[in-house]
Amino acid sequence: MDRFALDAVAGPAVAGEALPILGIARVAFQSTDLEASGKFYTGLLGCEAAFAQTNPAAAYFKIHDGQFVKPLESGLLGTVTLHTAAITPGH
Repeated sequence: MDRFALDAVAGPAVAGEALPILGIARVAFQSTDLEASGKFYTGLLGCEAAFAQTNPAAAYFKIHDGQFVKPLESGLLGTVTLHTAAITPGH
């Protein structure tokens, strides 16, 4: 994580300090076919759909307790999208 992102996410309390990352909570990416992505994660990999979705252009699938994958409909943000959320102490 770059310095700007650390400051934006962690705030001044830990700015300048190493932020211990314990794991990955979420990975999101674009999908050209959200329905096919759902079938892949639930059918082939055996993941459960997670969270009630109010946005039909995104879905969450539970990989493990506290770990999720989030396919987003292509073009949702107008660019190629990939983001992650880290698990940190106390969160």
